[in-house]
Amino acid sequence: MPSLKKPKYIVGINSGLAEEFANHFIAQNSVDEMVVNMKSLNQLPLEFLQDAALTLSFCFIAFHEIGHIYRGHLDFLNKKMEASIIDEMWADGASLSVEGKVFSRHMFECDADAFAGYLMVGEVISRYKNSINSGVFSGRKKRILEELVIFSSSVIYYIFCLFDRRPTIFDGAYPVPPIRTAIAVGHLGAGLYKEGLSDGLINKLMIEGIARTQAIIDANDVNQNTRDLEVEFNRWSSKYMSELGKLGELLAPYKPVKI
Repeated sequence: MPSLKKPKYIVGINSGLAEEFANHFIAQNSVDEMVVNMKSLNQLPLEFLQDAALTLSFCFIAFHEIGHIYRGHLDFLNKKMEASIIDEMWADGASLSVEGKVFSRHMFECDADAFAGYLMVGEVISRYKNSINSGVFSGRKKRILEELVIFSSSVIYYIFCLFDRRPTIFDGAYPVPPIRTAIAVGHLGAGLYKEGLSDGLINKLMIEGIARTQAIIDANDVNQNTRDLEVEFNRWSSKYMSELGKLGELLAPYKPVKI
């Protein structure tokens, strides 16, 4: 009898959705609005910025899906849930009581968003490093990094709003975009503290990034409530690790690009 092996998972991204996402960036002049009045990023060609936005987008989507695997969500479902219950959770986001703890699709999605946000620091820092070393534009090093955080926040919020733009069978299965953005960027910030960006500054940069994207999604009839976003950012960035696991310790092997 062959020995049992650990399950293998394949992460896939819907190519149609990815293409639609790319088309939104191009058709709506989204990147132009995201970088208005950014002295450093505006020195770069629009095509470069569009490519950067798409790269950040697809990296975040991939990191999020990998997060479901790395953080054990699929193993948990595979071992603990009956198929009928899994189907119910996927369709309705229903809370599930297992071994005295309540788990839900919301918690899994928040966890994967945090995982992706933490890993995104590698993309942000590497672009920061490359932009300085290449000499393609000038500016204060800290300000370049700040602009990239704003840009990344804009892109991440845009992703969530695009996914949330119309009714689907998954309604209620995901936190609303402002909350997901606060979680993701809060954990992006966890990798930026050593670069001299404080909690308060990262929160300010995130809100600025979301404000830039808000005008774009409002034009596309996607209304999101951003009230109390600062409260949510602080709540998730400061309490998330104790509520859903010490993410920083689990991700210790990951090494962001050093400058």
